[in-house]
Amino acid sequence: DASKSFLDNPEDGRLKMFLIWKTLCLRKDRPDLFQQGEYLPLLTKAAQSNQVIAFARKFENASMIVIAPRLIASLLHERDFPPVGAEVWGDTQVVVPSCCGSATYRNALTGETVNPSMNGETGTISIAEALANFTVALLVRD
Repeated sequence: DASKSFLDNPEDGRLKMFLIWKTLCLRKDRPDLFQQGEYLPLLTKAAQSNQVIAFARKFENASMIVIAPRLIASLLHERDFPPVGAEVWGDTQVVVPSCCGSATYRNALTGETVNPSMNGETGTISIAEALANFTVALLVRD
């Protein structure tokens, strides 16, 4: 998987170029979601909740959830590995509203699928799962 190999050498710029390329491809495929979609900031909860930002875009039946780490240096405590997986994120979760939660999402960057756990009007996505193999998640409703 190309996306995972970029994590080995983040300083060479390929990771950033890959992220930009995949995001622009997604924008080309779903222009209404990007241009007319409603912006929904999402809450995070648990241990690393201040270390991640998340939001959704929703337009008609289409939705996308974006999850990205922030303040990475303080998150990794000077360890030399990318901010991915359960070791970094533990039980940290993104809270998603019912309008976005009851579906299967595919990560446009890795091809992996994520299913929010629903509980009434809201659901959650495990950040350890969403960021298991890449530093950012662009989760698109299948």
